[in-house]
Amino acid sequence: MREKDPKPTQLRQQAEAFLQENPLFAHHRGSENLHEILHELRTAYAELEIQNEELRRAQHDLILSRDKYYELYDFAPIGYCSLDLASTIVEANLALADLLGKPRLHLLKRPLAHFIAAGSHEVLRDMLKNALREEVEQSCQIDVSNDPLKGPRYLRLQCSLTKDGQRIPTGFRLAIIDVSAMVQQERELELLTLTLDSRVQERTGEVERQSEQLRALANDLLKEEQRQRHALATELHDYLAQLLVVASMKTHLLAPLVDQVEARRYVHDLEKILRDAQEYA
Repeated sequence: MREKDPKPTQLRQQAEAFLQENPLFAHHRGSENLHEILHELRTAYAELEIQNEELRRAQHDLILSRDKYYELYDFAPIGYCSLDLASTIVEANLALADLLGKPRLHLLKRPLAHFIAAGSHEVLRDMLKNALREEVEQSCQIDVSNDPLKGPRYLRLQCSLTKDGQRIPTGFRLAIIDVSAMVQQERELELLTLTLDSRVQERTGEVERQSEQLRALANDLLKEEQRQRHALATELHDYLAQLLVVASMKTHLLAPLVDQVEARRYVHDLEKILRDAQEYA
């Protein structure tokens, strides 16, 4: 049989101090009514058991709620992580591990900056500083393409400050999504816009050149028309008009030589027609 420890344990000392300070047991100290004391002890024990049962149920519900939270946290479609004030990763879900291409255990207790491209370190620092200083949600876009063979990969970070019960900042909470496809589409759209602008400028230049050629052709046609008009006017004046003048003179000389009155009248009519033709020409 194990001998009783002569030195009281700390728990025993606390129990004896509780009995001395508790008015229930102090009231019955030295009393002969053991049944009353035993009943009160049993009642107190039952109350403790009920309280313990309620605590166990509350603890069980809390565990279930925590497990549901962790399942939702781990299997969320976007990355989540918690950082301390030194930007070290305290917690991370599976989606973030997949985004960074690292096992989750390799992420914990390491700075987030270790897993992003060097060109984005300053962007991350500025976002965390602004979140700590302004205490409002901040966002930024970082590059995590450390392998040039795999091409660029971009992540969008939404950051909020976390505080304890006394409203003292304790770290940061981040939500992270992959925006590589969106960035690629934006760049393709910019390239397409530049290409379209270049094509529009080329087409505009071609239209302007064609317009200039049409204006030159119109000027040439106008000059040719004027030349043709001048040539025709010269031809009429120098040749046809002179023929009409000669014909009119011949007709005028012919009139006195005609004996018949009827023939002479025709000659005068012909002379008048030639004068009209000469004036018209």
